[in-house]
Amino acid sequence: MTCYRFSHLLVIDSAIEDKKTLIKGAVSGIEILVLDAKQDGVEQISERLSISRNITTIHIVSHGAPGCLYLGNSQLSLSTLNHYATQLQSWFTTGENPPSLLLYGCNVAAGDAGEQFIAQLAQLTGANQGNEIRAEGQVLAMLNGFNTNTLTSTNEIGV
Repeated sequence: MTCYRFSHLLVIDSAIEDKKTLIKGAVSGIEILVLDAKQDGVEQISERLSISRNITTIHIVSHGAPGCLYLGNSQLSLSTLNHYATQLQSWFTTGENPPSLLLYGCNVAAGDAGEQFIAQLAQLTGANQGNEIRAEGQVLAMLNGFNTNTLTSTNEIGV
């Protein structure tokens, strides 16, 4: 069954505190996926994207560290990018236009490891060919009334 209804996918890791507030504050018309803490997060996102064909933007809210996102019971990091290469590439080939990827996790893009992670993720997924990968220090998009003055770091590749 293919779903064409939503253009944005908001992925929230189950370890995020107060995820109910994030869900309540999400703009209407956004598909929301809360990751199961007992399953591989990359696999869960891949499965959802395989049935959601019109996604133009993927927003991932998770805990992070320099060069690392914590997703479900797995990590997406410099050391696991190659392991997830096929799945990550499929995220950008499911629709007519490749989606943008926005990562909301503290310190994901921080330091050399963070910059290298974003660069390798962009190269692996083809972000330099028209889509975008951006790492945000705070959850800024998709929420009504959220304080957007607290951005800690933004690394952007693509466009």
